[in-house]
Amino acid sequence: IRRPPRSTPSNSSAASDVYKRQMLHQQKERRTMRVRSVILCLVSLALMWLPSSALTQGQTSAPVRPGMSAHSPNVELVGQIGGITAAVAVRGSYAYIGVGPRLAILDISDPANIWIAGEWFGSVPFRYHMALEDDILAGSYGQDFLIMDASDPTHLSVEYGGSEFTDISAVGLHNDAMYLALESGPVRIYDVSDLPSLTVSGSFNPPSKAVDFTFRGTCMYVATGTTLETYSVSDPFSPTHHGIFSTMWKLLESTVQDGYMYLVEEDGIEICDLSNPLGPAYVAHLPIPVSGLLHDIAVEGQYAYLSGAASVPYVCNIWPPDSPDPSGPIHGDDLYGTADLLVEDGYLYRSTVYMGLR
Repeated sequence: IRRPPRSTPSNSSAASDVYKRQMLHQQKERRTMRVRSVILCLVSLALMWLPSSALTQGQTSAPVRPGMSAHSPNVELVGQIGGITAAVAVRGSYAYIGVGPRLAILDISDPANIWIAGEWFGSVPFRYHMALEDDILAGSYGQDFLIMDASDPTHLSVEYGGSEFTDISAVGLHNDAMYLALESGPVRIYDVSDLPSLTVSGSFNPPSKAVDFTFRGTCMYVATGTTLETYSVSDPFSPTHHGIFSTMWKLLESTVQDGYMYLVEEDGIEICDLSNPLGPAYVAHLPIPVSGLLHDIAVEGQYAYLSGAASVPYVCNIWPPDSPDPSGPIHGDDLYGTADLLVEDGYLYRSTVYMGLR
């Protein structure tokens, strides 16, 4: 749409002088901008053609490590050892931990000076669930799972890789059987005694999604929602259901030590007597005053260590079992959410969501 021509004030009006001054000022600004643009272009061209020595003359350069170049015009990824850490498993002098997209094997013979003894990189990161028994290491991520030969701790080899029809919520190993809990559907039991051949040799249906497996002798304890389901696994491929232990809060993980079972719930820890292994008996419940929900527990001696994805690591004195005492948080380590906890020979290994293994 064409606009009608703008009317200009007549030369005889008082506004005429104001209009002229505005026009002259705008013309002057445009000339100034053109001159500045030309100067900038000339300076840029001069800098491009000047030798680097002229540019750095009179400046003090930063110290350069011997054998290294001071300049890095090209950056190329050559390795990766950090990232989101998750599940941890320990056997002897070695710890296996999911680090970002790979599995790192750490030499922990001197826990104060841990070093990477080996690593494995593949299509299935060991980020969420891991189980280790004898020479078999099993792990999962999403719907995928891997079974690895760990007879040589620092050189793992894949024996079998597969996928389920839905996400895997827990992994367990016991007496040549691998238990895969699914987000929906039964727990599937695989025979791992003749790898790389793998067959589905059984299944069972917990009342709801299983999130943790704990084994003691011929007993299996399965955490499902607000219940702990007890099974006899004398025949590991055909578990026999024996009972239910109910909890007030959501049950996420359990561990066994010296005839007692320690359950981590969202709000704290519950202790059970296993005098009857297939019938856990309530002993005590201890709320833990943390800001986030708990989901991990590790026990050694008379202490339990608890933490969660958004909670401070916490220590509890669990002896005597009928009167546990909250010792308090682990000071100075409260900024990084926990992915997994494990304690071994007086050392606590804590994989954090973003800050690696601590």
